[in-house]
Amino acid sequence: MGNPSHRLAERDLLVLEVTPEAAGHIAVALLLHAKEARKAALDLPVGLDDLTTAFVNRARRGQDGSPLQDLWKVRQAAVVTPRLLTYADTAKALGVGESTVKRLVRRGDITAVHVLGAARIPVAEVDAYITRLLEEDSHTDKDNEAC
Repeated sequence: MGNPSHRLAERDLLVLEVTPEAAGHIAVALLLHAKEARKAALDLPVGLDDLTTAFVNRARRGQDGSPLQDLWKVRQAAVVTPRLLTYADTAKALGVGESTVKRLVRRGDITAVHVLGAARIPVAEVDAYITRLLEEDSHTDKDNEAC
C-alpha cells in the first residue's frame, strides 16, 4: 500500500480512466452508500469522501452542467409504472415476436388502443390474456388427465 500520496495517485489514475457518465453513477452510488452508512451509525473507510469527490469532479469535468444533476433528478423522480405498452414491449413481455402481437390484436385476443394515432396495448390486456392462457392450459391438462 505504501504512503498516502502513492494511494492518492493510484486513485486519481483510476478515476481518470472512467468516463464522465460512469463517474456520475459511481459518485451517486458512493453518496447514497455513505448516507445510509451514516444513518446506520457505521464507520466509513478512510478516504471514501476523497474518492467520492474525485468521481464527482470527474463527472463534472468537460461537461455542460453536471450529469450528477440529471442522475439526482431521476433518482428523486417518482417511479411511474407504464400502463400502455408498444407492440415491441408487449412482444417482449409475452416472449413472442411483434408480428404475433399484431396477429393477437387482429384476432381480438388482445385489444389495442390508440393514443394520437399510435397503437398501444394496456398492461391490463396483457395480464388478462396471460390469465386466459393459464386457464386454457389448466383445462387442457385436466382433459388430458381424464383420457
